[in-house]
Amino acid sequence: QSLLMMASPKESSLEKNRSSINSAIDVKEHYLIDVEKLIPYHKQARRYFDESETSGLSKSIKEYGIRQPLTVVRSFIEEESKFEVVSGERRLIAAKLVGLQKVPCIILPNHDLAEEIALSENIQRQDLHPIEVGEAFLKILEGREGLTQVALSEKLGISNKIISDYIQYTKLPHEVKNVLVEKNINQRDFLRKLLKSDYPMDLILPKKLENTQ
Repeated sequence: QSLLMMASPKESSLEKNRSSINSAIDVKEHYLIDVEKLIPYHKQARRYFDESETSGLSKSIKEYGIRQPLTVVRSFIEEESKFEVVSGERRLIAAKLVGLQKVPCIILPNHDLAEEIALSENIQRQDLHPIEVGEAFLKILEGREGLTQVALSEKLGISNKIISDYIQYTKLPHEVKNVLVEKNINQRDFLRKLLKSDYPMDLILPKKLENTQ
């Protein structure tokens, strides 16, 4: 039975699927959840989604269904009936585009695990900007009492130096970071050059011509 059929509006709003799937977490049962109950993860690192990629994904979902369940956690920001999408927000957007009313989801047991999974996936994704990854590191370090950078590196299996490098990028001025992310300027050597500059914006935007009289 295809996932498109499984996502029929005739099903209940939260319905267990008895088949099990392999995931990075463990072998978990997944559930069909109404798309209206799904909201973005409040600590999501990604700021922008490529419209062309989402459009292409929607065509694939329309033809083949959602082959990889979304990973979600119960929301404590909104009412309890909502779930935050830790992994798979682009799949959710694409599913809405083709009119799916329910999508398969794995429900995580707690928010600490959600943070670690989101951060681990962010690091592995090549299309995520280094500044976005750095901000994700900061959020988990600042949001979890007693968690040190060394402990985080051991937990994720990533060197402490790599974490430090990513965090350094977040120290650039806010307006500079916005331009870098929006224009996808992500070369590490160039980012390090910006960190050393007293006027980093001058290095990424053409200088404005000064009016002379």
